[in-house]
Parts: sequence; structure tokens; C-alpha cells
Amino acid sequence: MMTRSNTKSKVMITSRTMSIVCSFHMTQNYAEQANKAEKWVLEITHLGVFEVILLASTFVKAIRILQLMRQIFQSQFFKRLQSNFHYYETIT
Repeated sequence: MMTRSNTKSKVMITSRTMSIVCSFHMTQNYAEQANKAEKWVLEITHLGVFEVILLASTFVKAIRILQLMRQIFQSQFFKRLQSNFHYYETIT
């Protein structure tokens, strides 16, 4: 049986782990990635098997969202939008 404090601590671990994984996928530096992966492993060791399975499915969704965001940011539409924004910024 999970108590309220136990659930709260697991949610906190999950959110910290999610932020580590998200920043891991946004990082290009391999040394930084290794450091973040190590933190992720330390965080995940506190969870049970069920939580790890839930976390894994959440990570897959988060990684897919990050891939879509990267595609959007690299798209021609976004680059035009960004250049238009800079143009209006220089006018005002």
C-alpha cells in the first residue's frame, strides 16, 4: 500500500528523471550525455519494476515529442518565422 508521502516522493523522482532524460536528448556533447545518463540511472534505482515500466513508456512519448520539436525547429517554416520575428524586432 502506497502512502501519500511515498507517492509524492516517487512523483518527484519521476519528474527529476524526466527532466534529466529530456535534457539528455537535447544535448550534443557526449561527456555531458554520459553525466546525465549516470544521474538517470541513480534516479531510476529508487523505483520499483512497475514504476520503471511506466517511466519507460513516458520516456518513449517524451523522446517522440522532442524529435517532433527538433523537426519543427529545423523546418523552413520555423526559420522563416524566426527571421520575420528578427526583422520586426529590428524595426521596433
